[in-house]
Amino acid sequence: MYLTCLSVCGFRSLAQVGNIPVSSPTILADRNDGGKSAVLTALVFLLGGHQLTDEDRTYVQTEGGVGGRWSQTWVEGVFTLDAGEVDVLGRAGSYHVLSDGSIWRASASVSVNSPDDRASCTALVDFLHTALDGSSPLFGRLEWDNSDEFTNLDALLRRRKRTSLREGRRFLRGYAWVTACPAELAAQLGGAGGLGRVPPGSPVLGGGLR
Repeated sequence: MYLTCLSVCGFRSLAQVGNIPVSSPTILADRNDGGKSAVLTALVFLLGGHQLTDEDRTYVQTEGGVGGRWSQTWVEGVFTLDAGEVDVLGRAGSYHVLSDGSIWRASASVSVNSPDDRASCTALVDFLHTALDGSSPLFGRLEWDNSDEFTNLDALLRRRKRTSLREGRRFLRGYAWVTACPAELAAQLGGAGGLGRVPPGSPVLGGGLR
């Protein structure tokens, strides 16, 4: 698995920098104090090797002369599986890591003949339930022929992906053929019984897998 790009917000001199490409080789060229070291340290932070301190947060000077640190600092990376990993793990998409409290996203495509393939679909639901049991995920879903990062509710409400992620433990991010939500949100929505009575009334497993 290799990193293909990263985005940084509120980290040292990198107030808002998106989609920095990473390749072999990657060349950083700029004047002194232009942010080259900040990019490298942000990469170390993304990979878990740097402990964030208040000094790492971007300092902003306002027009009135009063400055302060940014309230949010995050680094997001996009990782891609190499050919060997794809052969072992199947057709997988990208992994996204958000390092201001660590929100991790993983996606994969699997072969199912049709939504009527009962055995394969049951196996997928059982796998998701086992994989997420006890982890209280922010959001999870199984969908047919859809790999879009945005959920249906994000699109309907014109909600930004990052806002949706930040509020994912208070508001349902979307509905799908199978949807997983955190235990606290499942309880807020009435628990397994309450969720089971909400249309389309599908069975509910555990705290929030339906």
